Amino acid sequence: MEKIKRRQRLLSFLSDADGRFYYDGPVDGIDGPGTQAGAERFLKDYGFQVQAVTGELQPTGTEGLNVMVFSLAEDGDKFVSPHFRVREFACNDGSDVVLIHPILPVWAETLRTINGAFSPRYDGSAYRTVSYNATLDGAASKSKHCQGIAMDVHAKNATARELYDLGLTLVGDAGGLGLYDWGIHIDCRPIKSRWDYRKDK
Repeated sequence: MEKIKRRQRLLSFLSDADGRFYYDGPVDGIDGPGTQAGAERFLKDYGFQVQAVTGELQPTGTEGLNVMVFSLAEDGDKFVSPHFRVREFACNDGSDVVLIHPILPVWAETLRTINGAFSPRYDGSAYRTVSYNATLDGAASKSKHCQGIAMDVHAKNATARELYDLGLTLVGDAGGLGLYDWGIHIDCRPIKSRWDYRKDK
């Protein structure tokens, strides 16, 4: 019952690209048609699948680690690594739900060694709700940010190219890594993807 209540709360906090919440019923722990329909719509929009064994959220195709689900209000100041808190991965629209793949704080710590102090949220973008992502010009409708498996890192003490080169060692033979004039996009998708969108190459 508690797991269903947590699911209902999550769905009632999140809305789709049209601003419709995924669940608007009572948080009663009953896995009824409204809860099931909302969960199916959420999973489709965000690109998630439900693991048969645990029932927890996991990005489609990503092996091993589950995405962690936090509340910005309750968990915002919690550290997910030595230098990074939950709030630094939250959506820039202020939504309470925060999805973070556990590898992102690890990568952020490594990139910090050459880039100095930065925040994936305040200096760029980490997790995005589908509704917020829809307001951004040029953002992919199925953005990896919406799955909680991506972050943008703006160049500070390091150059964009230096961040990209270090990013290559982090993602290995998989993951998404993009080079921009302002810095890099990095994500843990299972399929390898590389791109260079700099204006002056």
